Amino acid sequence: MSHRPATVSIALASLLLAVCAVLAFTSAAGGAPSTSATLQVAAAEQVDQGEIERRLALSPFAYVAETDYDTAQIQSGAFGYSGAAACIDSVSDSVVDRPTAGSSLQVVAVAPDGSRFYMTDAYKPVLHVFDSETREEVREITLPGVEARDPSTWMMEAFREGGFPYSEMRSCSGGVACTPDGSLILVTSSAGLEVIDVETYQVVRTMPELLGGAIAVSFDGKRAYIACDNFAELAPRDFFGWFEVFQETEDCRLVCLDMATWEVVEEISTALVAGIAVKPDDSEVFFSELYRKRVRVVDSLTLDDLWDVTTEPSYSIGIGFVPSGAKAYVVCSAESGFTDVLSGGQTIPSMPKAEDFFCAVIDTAGEEVVKRIPLEAY
Repeated sequence: MSHRPATVSIALASLLLAVCAVLAFTSAAGGAPSTSATLQVAAAEQVDQGEIERRLALSPFAYVAETDYDTAQIQSGAFGYSGAAACIDSVSDSVVDRPTAGSSLQVVAVAPDGSRFYMTDAYKPVLHVFDSETREEVREITLPGVEARDPSTWMMEAFREGGFPYSEMRSCSGGVACTPDGSLILVTSSAGLEVIDVETYQVVRTMPELLGGAIAVSFDGKRAYIACDNFAELAPRDFFGWFEVFQETEDCRLVCLDMATWEVVEEISTALVAGIAVKPDDSEVFFSELYRKRVRVVDSLTLDDLWDVTTEPSYSIGIGFVPSGAKAYVVCSAESGFTDVLSGGQTIPSMPKAEDFFCAVIDTAGEEVVKRIPLEAY
């Protein structure tokens, strides 16, 4: 049996530079920080810097969502996926525990008080709840309207005539974030945006029109930002056809949700988004457009474009901030050359280069990448 990080998401109650593919430097408020909404919503209230630093204070552990693959089972047609939550001691930089849970763990959010952390699951219709002290799974929260997935179902028929709808590929759940007061958990699932009441651990609201992945909640708790897609509206196609859509689409959306009214108050078109983060002062939204190999920055009230930075030659994925907001960190993954084959090119796929796996350091005042930190693996 072998294992690697799942999508891979890492959640910190602070800023910890880690080696993984999708890095979510989460505040204790869960998910990445967020921004303001639109002119229909009051401007963000200034959050006390001490409170920001408390939420981003270094936690004893970083949590990495992982997936184990049993190759023999998968090749035989059996379900060969199991999840694990790697708990990394941030002082020794070593894995101190790795409890198993679910099937393919995806994204992590940490409760504001640090007592719990939550992980989504690609193939199981639940949200996993872990106790931060014991590092054990203590609960599975059922996600209504979400059906279990078996990736072998569509993988075995990836090239069947007529293709297959994206619904067969969409994960049970992807993004997750907590409100600053810890009372609600927001999860993007195959049923839409689902809102969980922490007191009862029940889903109290579902918004089926918000299908997507990455999600973030503002530091003042007034807004949520969701990366949505339109793949459910598209005609069936085979796996390579879907991959081409992922690469070329400009029809995804960054949506701003008013947390008081639960109404979408602003949205903009985007390419496929892999990660969202917001400056701790709630002034700007940063999001990674994966296949555009860039980080795009928009105004928090209007969502108007402000600036962007390239992560060429690598894909931009997870994003996080230092408490002051002076620097943002973006995990970047090498391109394998697989895309040239899919698009009909003649290029022979090449192995990824070690130097193309890095964490880009963005100077937010200078609006530029000032350093690339090499990553050994992800």
